[in-house]
Amino acid sequence: MNDNLTYQPVPFELPVQPPKKGCGCLSIFIGFSVFSIAIFAAIWVILMYSSLPLRYVADLIEKGDTTSNLKITGVSGSLASGLNFKKVTWDSGEIADMRFSYSGIMDIIRRDQLIIYEMHVGSATFNTNDFTDKPQDEKNPPTETSSSTSKSKEPPLRLLRIDRVSLNKIIVKNPATGEVVNIPKIEWTGFKAEKGKPLQFGDLMANSDQLVIKTSNPSNLEYQKRLEITLMPQLDKRILKPINIDALLGEKNDKAVFDIKAFDKTVTFTKGSDGTQHMSAAGVNLTDFIDAPFPNHFHLDATATKSETANSTLTVRSGSFLLGTKAFEIQPTTVMIDKAKPKGIAFLALHRADATEIRYEIPVTESETQEQNMTPILTSKPAMSPEDLMALLYHDRKFTTLAPSDQEKIRKHMTWFSFTK
Repeated sequence: MNDNLTYQPVPFELPVQPPKKGCGCLSIFIGFSVFSIAIFAAIWVILMYSSLPLRYVADLIEKGDTTSNLKITGVSGSLASGLNFKKVTWDSGEIADMRFSYSGIMDIIRRDQLIIYEMHVGSATFNTNDFTDKPQDEKNPPTETSSSTSKSKEPPLRLLRIDRVSLNKIIVKNPATGEVVNIPKIEWTGFKAEKGKPLQFGDLMANSDQLVIKTSNPSNLEYQKRLEITLMPQLDKRILKPINIDALLGEKNDKAVFDIKAFDKTVTFTKGSDGTQHMSAAGVNLTDFIDAPFPNHFHLDATATKSETANSTLTVRSGSFLLGTKAFEIQPTTVMIDKAKPKGIAFLALHRADATEIRYEIPVTESETQEQNMTPILTSKPAMSPEDLMALLYHDRKFTTLAPSDQEKIRKHMTWFSFTK
């Protein structure tokens, strides 16, 4: 054996794998998908949870306004939560510290509901010109749908809830007259309208130097809400003292019911679940409240029925009043108010003395304007001029024998009446 032999190690190499064929399409697809999702998520976050879309819309509104120098500052919020801005100004007014928070646009889309948590205005100043409608195009007048042919539509939302509306320091100016309306606060809470359930109006409170509104829960369980309204003399120069209106509102057998009292509770207007309305007056002196030639010592007993399919009926059973110095007896009348051609006498009262008869009537005419329907007509037998008729009612004298100041007042009273049929 040869001990001198040495072992020569043979180098060992791992087999080299041949390169795989292909272009890594799966990796590219996954990478592209992740990138697309990230881009979509970023866009979604920007659209829904940032104020960028709101600021963009505000900028468009500013640029679109060419007449009133509209400026919107301090815009914040999002489509998901609501809108805030510090101030909106234009030539004739401004709105400051506005906040609007709600359940989000997706809540409307997915759940068919809108919940307004808060709508707040810190202060606002308007001119009456801001509410004036623009002139309509005579060549293309807006089309109107007849109430007799239009069908009632379902509410667009399954649920509408308003938790709180707070409007503060509202000022409305009339540049033509210089009159200013100050409304320190309007607050509305607890409104809820849900399909298949009774409407919950909530509580409303408004306080101003011209109008006071307050709602509360009534002690009478037949009604759901009590509404108290006070019209102040500052509202209109013809209001001589505050006019209080106390209304109980509710719903019974899916029908609206109410019990309204006004003019120190001397006038009552009620409606039951059968749709019958009852009107009564117990000796109210309307001229104590309003500077106008209205009746005094007014007594009335009347009912009205209204139907969606048939004609409405107004029945006056009895009553009396004084107009100026003359006593009138209200005549029992019943008028069917045809929806297609309303015509008739809704209210008729007569004054008779010696050979003179004065007729006071309120007609139901074919006119669609409420003013013409409610304008009283005065006529007399024997016939006399409007001036002499009014002078007889208020002074028991001929018009030409009155003092100039009384003649001027008679002429003003005449504007409230019609003297021809």
